[in-house]
Amino acid sequence: MQEQILNLEEKVSNLEKMKNDSCDTVIAEIEDREYRSSNLMVYNLQESNSTIVEDRKKFDSDHIKSIVEEVTGGIDATEAVVNVFRVGKAVPGRNRSVKVVLSSSSSRLVKEIIKILHTPKLI
Repeated sequence: MQEQILNLEEKVSNLEKMKNDSCDTVIAEIEDREYRSSNLMVYNLQESNSTIVEDRKKFDSDHIKSIVEEVTGGIDATEAVVNVFRVGKAVPGRNRSVKVVLSSSSSRLVKEIIKILHTPKLI
């Protein structure tokens, strides 16, 4: 009888650990999604031919900011865009994707406008 009680206590303890681990996993997933919700990926954006890294970064940043300002109809892109960088290794003849990190205050608005612009129009 004593052995059965110890066995049941161990099972309850294991279940509590699994519950805590599961909650931690869910919380981590929610935090990760919240962090990534301010990111946009831009594909097929022409890369600069400059050999100077700072010039290439400025080229990408200026290009993205002009796109954001054009698409949103006047949101100040210097406040909306936090960071812009290319993803992956450079391969001649191919444009790398661009990751755009938006400020949390403007990310939802920018994404909604982009979604509206890319929605097929019903005739």
